[in-house]
Amino acid sequence: MKQNKSKNISFKKLIIMLIIILLIFAVYNLTWYFLKYQPYHKLCASLEKSDEGLRGQRYSYSDADYTYLIKMPSYLSFQGGFINVASNNKISQHTENGAQIQYPSCSLFIWPQIMKETKYGVSVFEDDEIYMLAIDKELNYVPNDSELSAEIESKETIINNHYKEISEIMNAVNNMWEDV
Repeated sequence: MKQNKSKNISFKKLIIMLIIILLIFAVYNLTWYFLKYQPYHKLCASLEKSDEGLRGQRYSYSDADYTYLIKMPSYLSFQGGFINVASNNKISQHTENGAQIQYPSCSLFIWPQIMKETKYGVSVFEDDEIYMLAIDKELNYVPNDSELSAEIESKETIINNHYKEISEIMNAVNNMWEDV
């Protein structure tokens, strides 16, 4: 009789542990859905699904001036996912083996957030180099803590040299999605 009671208590503890684990998993899923997936998903309504694979779903749209791309965050990952709007104005560069590669002259990256401020970055092709720079909504360079003032000035100059194009891309983003 005591052995049956002991088995029942162990079985009940196991069931309670499984329920707790399932509840934690459900809460984690809901948190991910509303904080990470939903900000991207609502922006995909006007875009076509262009790719789905190990790296997640991608949605895209192109018009005469810009290519819009949304890379959805991977399931249950709080990392990854971005919006990229690139100028269709391409710049050619030749590689060491003579192949020609075309880069957009300028691309804007956006990482939407629900609970935090949206993050922005820009990719600029200048002097046969591609510069990836953090910016804010007003298109000002956002330096990191370890940069020297000369580096900051250099990167601010790059932003200023391409300010018109970056501004036009930001206007295209605002026309496409009012709430980014």
